[in-house]
Amino acid sequence: EQIEYNQPVATAQPTVTVPETPSVQPAQLQTCIKEIRENQKGISYKKLFGDYIKGAHSIKLVDPFIRYYYQIDNLLEFLNVVKEATADQTEVKVHLSTQNEEDKIPEMIDIFDELADELAAVGIEFTYDFDAVHDRYIKMNNGWTITLGRGLDIFDKYNKFSISKVNQEERRCKKSIITFNREEFVPEVEEEEAEEEEGTADT
Repeated sequence: EQIEYNQPVATAQPTVTVPETPSVQPAQLQTCIKEIRENQKGISYKKLFGDYIKGAHSIKLVDPFIRYYYQIDNLLEFLNVVKEATADQTEVKVHLSTQNEEDKIPEMIDIFDELADELAAVGIEFTYDFDAVHDRYIKMNNGWTITLGRGLDIFDKYNKFSISKVNQEERRCKKSIITFNREEFVPEVEEEEAEEEEGTADT
């Protein structure tokens, strides 16, 4: 099976897809929409996001549904792609904006703090907040913003004692649409947040 390609989004934003074999090369990256079919296999975060992450030093992931253990697994797998895609960089900052019920936040803080310590050892500065609303996207200072229709939750349930546990491409997917847009300049995550705070203080 394949994700079917159409034309770039420069005009009417048609659906663009990518083969289930190797991911597109950096020189071929384009503004586009990628549509994943229900039950499709052969998809992975590395194929979808890996080349777009390259060159980014500041990454903001907004996904309000990093709550359950399988969603934390999704986050870990995404962060592993970030680690691989930025292996030649000395410093990378990743900020997660999510949300949770008040009584669950202390447990999540413990999990995220432990994760931050582990990532710091490999040169990734991981921070987080619980202020996300509904939007789900990845915004990077290399110019790319990836709008996630389902957040990171694109895979259907799988048996934890199967190859699917360790190989995303063996998993069946949920139907989802992912949009890739590029801007000429995107400020660092912390600079952007500082501007937002200034605006709030002035009002």
